[in-house]
This record gives sequence, structure tokens and C-alpha cells, in this order.
Amino acid sequence: MSDGGTADPDAAGEIDPDRSIEDDAPDSSTEADASGATESAASSEPSMGIIEARRHAMAVASELLENDPESVIRAERTDRGWRVLVEVLERSAVPDTQDILGRYELVIDGDAVVEYGLTERYKRGDSRDEL
Repeated sequence: MSDGGTADPDAAGEIDPDRSIEDDAPDSSTEADASGATESAASSEPSMGIIEARRHAMAVASELLENDPESVIRAERTDRGWRVLVEVLERSAVPDTQDILGRYELVIDGDAVVEYGLTERYKRGDSRDEL
């Protein structure tokens, strides 16, 4: 019994039927780490890996640009999520070295693309000093 005259169910070994296991569990969205800082449930780390980011970028680019992307040129993790560069065939030509390609950068935050834009257009046959 406590000073107020009511019994503490935990101290007496009694079970309170209105209390759930979750009531005793620590709240994971506000747990403090060793440094004392709190960590939110929605961490700043991207929720998807590079393979998922690539697949998502290819699917979204196809829908946004109304052309199927040919490839992912670059994918990098940033503090905002993923920054992905896709290459899209914009105009087919004969010979194919005269095809016009566009490079689009997409920023993926979680499962949503929050930013995209054209970075450059060029002929497939143009030499490039990028690697």
C-alpha cells in the first residue's frame, strides 16, 4: 500500500486488466541516446537502400518525364534522402549516335520525389570527360 491508501498493483503482484504491455514499454520515438539527445522515430537517415532508390527513381522518372529512362548514372545518399541522376532518351535518330539524351536529377525523400530537373542534353555520340 502507498501513503494514499491505494494498493500499487505492481508492488502487490496483482495484474491490472486495463494496463497493456505497451504502457510499460519505452517510447521509441523519444528515447535518449548515450549523449542525452533524443532520437525521433522518423530518423534523418533515408528509409530505403540504394537498390530501392534506383528502382524508385526509374519508375518515377518514367512517369514524370513520359519517357522510359535508359539508366541510372549516379545515386548518392544525402541528408535529404537520395539524389539520383537518370539518363533518358528524348529523341531517337538514325544512326543512334545522333540520339538526343537528357540527364535528369531527382531528389527522393522517403518514398516521394521532392525535386527533379534537367541537368543537360547531349547527343549520344558526343565524347564526355566525366569519369
